[in-house]
Amino acid sequence: MKTQRIGIIGLQRWGASAGLAIKQSGLDLTVIGHDRDRASMKQAQEIGAIDKSYTSVANLISDADILILAEPFAELEDTMKIVGKNVNAHAVVIDFSPLKKPVQKWADDYLRQGHYVALMPIPRADAAHDNRLTIEAAAADMFHDSVVCLMPSPKVDEDAVETATNVARVLGCSPFFVDIGEYDAYMQALETLPSLMGAAYFRSLTRSTGWRDMVRFASTSFAQATAPLEKQADIAHFAFDNKIATLRWIDSLIQDLVEIRRWINDGELETLAALMDELNLQREKWLHERRENNWQEATTPKVDTPNFMQQMIGTGLFNRRKKDDKKS
Repeated sequence: MKTQRIGIIGLQRWGASAGLAIKQSGLDLTVIGHDRDRASMKQAQEIGAIDKSYTSVANLISDADILILAEPFAELEDTMKIVGKNVNAHAVVIDFSPLKKPVQKWADDYLRQGHYVALMPIPRADAAHDNRLTIEAAAADMFHDSVVCLMPSPKVDEDAVETATNVARVLGCSPFFVDIGEYDAYMQALETLPSLMGAAYFRSLTRSTGWRDMVRFASTSFAQATAPLEKQADIAHFAFDNKIATLRWIDSLIQDLVEIRRWINDGELETLAALMDELNLQREKWLHERRENNWQEATTPKVDTPNFMQQMIGTGLFNRRKKDDKKS
């Protein structure tokens, strides 16, 4: 029994990109989708990201062999409750939330059957510069030549992990296994801190007496620095999920700002200029490594043969069907 339907809940940039990648992979799969915004469902079907849209999220869940949750973090717990009531016993559930420990807990609390695998695909280097979150920014190659972080629970079925890994390969990613707690701590630095920085920066300027005159001159740098505010629904949730990690990163940032302030106050132009040069070199190195996706750590080789991928996804699902049938 091979996977036949992949269901995607949330058809904005991430969910629609996953749908496009699956549809353009050459695999014999049906992609079904749901979004709270009906216009987005229609658009997803028009651009070929899904084959069929569902107005009922419960019906989509019950029809899916693999379920991808690509909704905002603030909506995920409610969605997971619905998943728990309607998911098939053999189905694999994955999500695209930047934080994983809370979602793993919700899966443990609400999923009476089915198999949740914590997974996070990282956008390719060029796509990372695009801050848009809507379906208009969706692209089939959004995750190509990048990595996908896999954080399976020790108790999850190994065939479910195999299926999730091969879904990641279909998206164009190289699998990389990481501890879920370690991953979430990193995300506080990489996702939460930039959002809080953007919020503090924007708030500081809007409270200044010259804001109304200043705002008309704001351009690229200002827009890029404040772009994380577009995730406003999730920022507070992220910050409070792991307060210790969040506060540690904020304190570290404040220390660096205080030191930079001291250099400026003391007229240490050469010191500050040298720091900027050094940091720019480090950033260029990071960008090069991201584009090449050639890290020192070994990752699982990608497999590009559609027939092999179809077989691997189907085999994992078939094995789980047999196991779950025996349990029922």
